[in-house]
Amino acid sequence: MMDVLEKLSGAFKDSDCSELDYCDDKIRFILRRLPTQFPHALVAEEVVASANRREVEKPETKIIRAKASGCFSSAHPLTGAPATAPGEEVKAGDTVGYLVVGEALSRVASPAAGVVVSFDVQHGQLVGFGEAVARVAPCPT
Repeated sequence: MMDVLEKLSGAFKDSDCSELDYCDDKIRFILRRLPTQFPHALVAEEVVASANRREVEKPETKIIRAKASGCFSSAHPLTGAPATAPGEEVKAGDTVGYLVVGEALSRVASPAAGVVVSFDVQHGQLVGFGEAVARVAPCPT
């Protein structure tokens, strides 16, 4: 486990990401940059995966996380068509936004069906891998 942590922390240190979140079936650890006065300092946090998830998201709300780093776009960059908005119903796998990296475009998909509650990032904001992008709650029955 220590060799994985060393490799990830080395890669994270050389990146522009603000947070790295690693999770497997037994453990979760998070690397975060300290405030800007210490730009190269890292904070490591190790938590049990299941316990941390309960703290991060309410059971009824799912956090939609970025699967890559990039610039968040709430609309398709070529067509201008908005992906979704708070209050709209989505199915699992529906696109709620996009990540733009240079000329590459990556969809941000909802992990579950429900209603988009909010966005944690704004259009044009740079997001890191694993960063919370939006939240979806189950549809009212």
